[in-house]
Amino acid sequence: MKNPRIIVGDYTYYDDVDGADEFEKHVTHFYDFIGDKLIIGKFCAIAKGVEFVMNGANHRMDCVTTYPFYIMGGDWGSAIAPVKDELPLKGDTIIGNDVWIGQNVTVMCGGQYRGGHAKLWPRLVAGCAAFFCLSTCHDTWSRVQRMA
Repeated sequence: MKNPRIIVGDYTYYDDVDGADEFEKHVTHFYDFIGDKLIIGKFCAIAKGVEFVMNGANHRMDCVTTYPFYIMGGDWGSAIAPVKDELPLKGDTIIGNDVWIGQNVTVMCGGQYRGGHAKLWPRLVAGCAAFFCLSTCHDTWSRVQRMA
């Protein structure tokens, strides 16, 4: 990883026939001025098409508009730029150890997805507010766990 705010544990891999070395392009809205991190544990398997949507995607909800003028720069940006404390930040995104993230999963910012045979199913949008994870143990369905 080139970005020091993306931390990946030992033996974790990203599988994409179109270029596994392009993983960082799948971490979106990841702005330096926000400072959040993507932390992925050990022994995780990440399939192609995954997207990690970071805190930069959040828009202020306490204004006249949700349009992010301050990111666009120019005259608008300097006139109404919020301080960092005014932004709706959700914190770091943390993927625990031994998590399998299926194909085309979108992982929303600020979630903590605990490990231990956890699976994020293909085409799932996983957010920290209402996220459930189907869990298996030795190929036997064990239970549905609330993760948030």
